[in-house]
Amino acid sequence: MYKLILFLFVFLITGCALFPGSAKVPAIDSYAAIAPVLDSAETFFISLKDRKYGAAWDLLSKRSRKTIITAIYKASKKNGEDLQQENIENDFKKQGIISKAYWDAFLKNFDPDMVLEESRWDMGPVNKDKAEIIIIHKKSNHPAILQMFKENEIWKVGFSESFKNIRF
Repeated sequence: MYKLILFLFVFLITGCALFPGSAKVPAIDSYAAIAPVLDSAETFFISLKDRKYGAAWDLLSKRSRKTIITAIYKASKKNGEDLQQENIENDFKKQGIISKAYWDAFLKNFDPDMVLEESRWDMGPVNKDKAEIIIIHKKSNHPAILQMFKENEIWKVGFSESFKNIRF
């Protein structure tokens, strides 16, 4: 028995030394690659929870911001108002009345703690400018895939890209 254990130990040590690529050791820079992705996503949801709408807006992808602006513009046209998309965008940048009304209404239907406190986060694929975070709520069997995009060296939340069926 002792010889078998010794043989296995020596075999494993020499195998790892001779074939270093065969050992499943995480890359040293893997944390450096995923930490900014997770940090941006977490900061986005914390910003929503704390009602720091400017910070949340800054962490949205360009496409998500455009989707929100377009949705508000179309809704205003339906109601006979004459809001320009540029004015809507400026309001969000300055955290004005439209921005506050939008995010307050959004938070009536979405609780950030469902993501922050009640869900498990796993990393999906991470590329140079796109990543995925797999979010599984404790009461769900189906994960949500949060798409993240690197824009100007900052990871942004692709909210509209991730949740295409949600009306913004």
